[in-house]
Amino acid sequence: MEYNQAITPETARILTTEEMLALERHLEIRSFVDREIARGKTSALNGWVMSEILGKVQRRYGKTGSAFAKTYIVSELCEIERDPI
Repeated sequence: MEYNQAITPETARILTTEEMLALERHLEIRSFVDREIARGKTSALNGWVMSEILGKVQRRYGKTGSAFAKTYIVSELCEIERDPI
């Protein structure tokens, strides 16, 4: 998956050091999740298990990384939205 976007004056913004580091971390977690999903799809299982991927993410990036990965998988990859209740 490609995360590069064209920078235009309308979309450009200045980030603090903390924001830039968080953005880099999120991109790294996304790439890790994408690789794990691809690895699962080519395995003997022919699929992947979210809890296993989240466990790997948690061991590598901690609880906040795991929470971000879960949101990424559910919202962006699986396109599941929560009920507005």
